[in-house]
Amino acid sequence: MDPIPEELARTLTNFVIEQRARTGWEPSAGEQRALVGGLETALLDRDLLRPILSHLQTLPGPGDGRADRLTDPEVAAVLAGGLGALSTRSPERFGLVVTDPIALLTLRDAILEVLPPYWLAALRGRAGRPPRSADEIWAAAASPAAADRGLALAALGPTRGRRRWTVTAPDDRVANVEPTDRPAPAVTVEFTLTRHPLGWRLGVELLVPPPLAASRWAGRLVSAAGEEVGRIEETDGNLVFAVPTEDVLVGGEFDCEYRRGEGVHVRFRVPVSAE
Repeated sequence: MDPIPEELARTLTNFVIEQRARTGWEPSAGEQRALVGGLETALLDRDLLRPILSHLQTLPGPGDGRADRLTDPEVAAVLAGGLGALSTRSPERFGLVVTDPIALLTLRDAILEVLPPYWLAALRGRAGRPPRSADEIWAAAASPAAADRGLALAALGPTRGRRRWTVTAPDDRVANVEPTDRPAPAVTVEFTLTRHPLGWRLGVELLVPPPLAASRWAGRLVSAAGEEVGRIEETDGNLVFAVPTEDVLVGGEFDCEYRRGEGVHVRFRVPVSAE
């Protein structure tokens, strides 16, 4: 995983410090532009977003459940005009949102679900070529080359190409195996369902907590009837399950063991929730 750009990391850190200390710090115009541009690019590219989420996880934020207060008008502002529109609408709220990993993931899901004109133009700009038709954009985004770059679009329909969605594990389905004296972490998983000549492929990626160095995990898919659909032994990469039909995912669960280093071992179960 590539490191977060130094300027971006510094600006995000300063935002968090200001939230705690209230020193009157404000980003310069250049810092603001770089922050908005860097985060908007990352919201369209999960490989760029992951180190940002990891960096934010290391910062001692207020921890006051900010993501629960991400409002519909704020999401609408970002969908219509990007993070710059949110900054203009409410600079104070902008600082809270861009330093909250869950809020960023919520915005990412909303953007990829509808891909409004502002974000479609940003995606076209990243491609470095003139606008294309919807079918051409979809075909490019669903290609193996796009997957290698971490660039993907949300589903355009229930039967076409690739679908992507996130699920947060219920609190009662997350437990610390080690150490037992700490609260269990919040867990959010991203699923990607892709059509394959021999059926379907279900990819699973851990978003929160973001995987760090020395992270390993193992998982299995369990159907609604309790039957094991697939199992992958411990690995440090993403998990990809071969799925014969979409139907086996309905009502199913993903059961996971996550380890980091010698002292962190978490077990969780999340519904697959394929729609």
